[in-house]
Amino acid sequence: MSALLTSHVTRQLTCSSRISQYKVLKDLGEGSFGEVKLCEYKGKLYAAKIMSKSRLRKRREMVVDESGQVSYKDALMDVRREIAIMKKLTHRNVVKLIEVIDDVLSDEIIMSKAQTVLDYCQKGQIMEWNEDTQRFECEFDSRPQLDEESIRKYFRDMVCGLEYCED
Repeated sequence: MSALLTSHVTRQLTCSSRISQYKVLKDLGEGSFGEVKLCEYKGKLYAAKIMSKSRLRKRREMVVDESGQVSYKDALMDVRREIAIMKKLTHRNVVKLIEVIDDVLSDEIIMSKAQTVLDYCQKGQIMEWNEDTQRFECEFDSRPQLDEESIRKYFRDMVCGLEYCED
């Protein structure tokens, strides 16, 4: 099943927030271009990545091709490339893109992902950014230790997912 492309976003910002058909449950995180919300639709959990198109367009860089031609690209082009790639990915060890909501009248582009519209990974991210040290840090000390067989299985799953993406 390919990811849906919705060209109109309905955003209801009340005590029971909604993004199109998804009920927003809580914030999962935020970055320099947007935020991630935990959403629910028909009993399933989803992660919605909401990005500001205007902020993405402001982030520009110069690119020089093989012939020496100079051009500019912005972060929105990178997001659209990421969406095009994610639409093609179907593997049990790769987070699946479920829907893209890109309303031409809105400043937002929303990518929906699910674990069971981007996949919601219930146990969260592996590393956290520490503003004080300006480094990513793992918080393995606070989590139960995994046995060697479990680590082997997770590592194999990651390698299989990466191998699929490389092909």
